Order: sequence, then structure tokens, then C-alpha cells
Amino acid sequence: MDLKEYISSGIIESYALGILGDQERREVECLSKIYPELAQELFSAQEAIERLSGEWKKTPPAALKQSVMEAISKEARAESASAKKVTKVISLNNSVKSNNFVKYAAAASFVGLAVIGGLYISSRNQINTQQEQLVAQEQTTQKLSNEVQELQASLEVFDTQKEILLDKGTKMVALTGTDISPESDMKMFWNPEKKKVGMYNTRLPKPASDLQYQLWAIVDGKPVDLGVFDVLNEKELVTKDLDLKNIQAFAVTLEKKGGSPSPNLEQLYVIGNV
Repeated sequence: MDLKEYISSGIIESYALGILGDQERREVECLSKIYPELAQELFSAQEAIERLSGEWKKTPPAALKQSVMEAISKEARAESASAKKVTKVISLNNSVKSNNFVKYAAAASFVGLAVIGGLYISSRNQINTQQEQLVAQEQTTQKLSNEVQELQASLEVFDTQKEILLDKGTKMVALTGTDISPESDMKMFWNPEKKKVGMYNTRLPKPASDLQYQLWAIVDGKPVDLGVFDVLNEKELVTKDLDLKNIQAFAVTLEKKGGSPSPNLEQLYVIGNV
């Protein structure tokens, strides 16, 4: 649908003036719920009508009704006299005709403005309701979109975890607590072919706020930094890429926040051979 062409067709102004048929009116209402740009154009058209009605609105003189009624009565009497005296021709003064026409036109204009004002109020209320519904719909859509994104992220994590856990090449390494923390333990899953490693079922004491746990791989007798991590939930599985060969063991030490280039063996909490 060419929305610009539809707006420029004049149907928005016709709707705002209340001169559309039922079918076209329902079409405009339906489309305005779908296209925010159309709803805004409709709102602007109705604001323009309100502004014009305010600019042209005038309070009619108190004697206007009496003058109009007198003019109508005078016309009626003239017509009655003409019917009784067929041969008598009564010529109305041009100024009287003109005055009567002006009075009728003024009365009609006031009635027209009143009708337009009523249509505007009704349409304005309808537009406000439609805009509120549109905002609520957009909020619901955004909420659903966020939930879908979260679910997709969870599924991606799950797929990675499933890949490393179920693969035949994955090795499970149990890390046990040392003398400084005998109750600590955790499990490592390592797949050299997939180049993935995962930490699971971590049971470590909560460190001070200025300290962090650091994971190490022992390769050919030398420690290799695998990064720092905070305390994990007991059943939480965290995976990461690991492109190393000849890993002999995994270990965890407690270091200053941000990690250390070499492990503090006095703060060795868990270790396990591959």
C-alpha cells in the first residue's frame, strides 16, 4: 500500500469532517491502527478543524432568532397575499431580499459550525482512544520481542552446552579442594577437538569484594591463564573457547580482582589432572 498516496487523496480530511461513508470510515479507522503515520495525519487534520472552528466561531446576537422568525413570517404573509390576489404583483425590495439571505446564511453557518464542532469532539475522542490502544500494542510487542530475544540467547547457550556435554570427545575432569579449602570442588569438561571447555557444579566459598577466582590450565608443566570468574551457581555451566593442546591439569586460585599473570599457589583452591 502506498501510504503517501493514500494520505494525499484527501480521505483523511473527509474523515475528519465526517462526510465519509461507513465503509470508508471503517477503512480509515482500521488503517490508522496499523500505520502510526496515518494516525498522526488524522490527528493533525482534526486539530486543524478545531483551530478553524475556534477562529470562526462567533456568538450570535440575541436578536438574531427574532429577526429570522420575523423574516420568515413576513415571507409567509407575502405568499398568502399573493395567493389571494392573483392579479396583484408584489415586488420585494432588493435590499430586503439581501438582508434575509444574509440572515439565513448566518444562521446556517452557525449550525454548520456547531455540527463540525460536534464531529470534531467525537473524532478527537476516538483518535485519543486509538492512540492509547496503539501505544499499549507497541509496548506489548516490545515486551514479546524482548522475551523472544532472551529465549533465543538461552537456546544458543543450551546448544553450546549440549554440544560439549554429549560429544564423545569431551573429557570430564574433577577438581578437588586443597588443604586451604578441602570442601571446595568443581567439574571441568574439555573437548580438544571442538576446542571448548566448560565449568560446572562449582562449589567455592564466596571471596572478598576485591578478590576473584582465576582458572588455569597446566600445559607442559606451565600454567596458562584462562581468565577470572565470579562464584557460579552450583548447577551453572559456563563454556568458553579453548585452543590448547597437551593440557595436563586444571586449577583455580584466588587472586586480586582482575586476575594475575601468574598463579598464587598459596591460594590454590581446587586442582584436577586430565
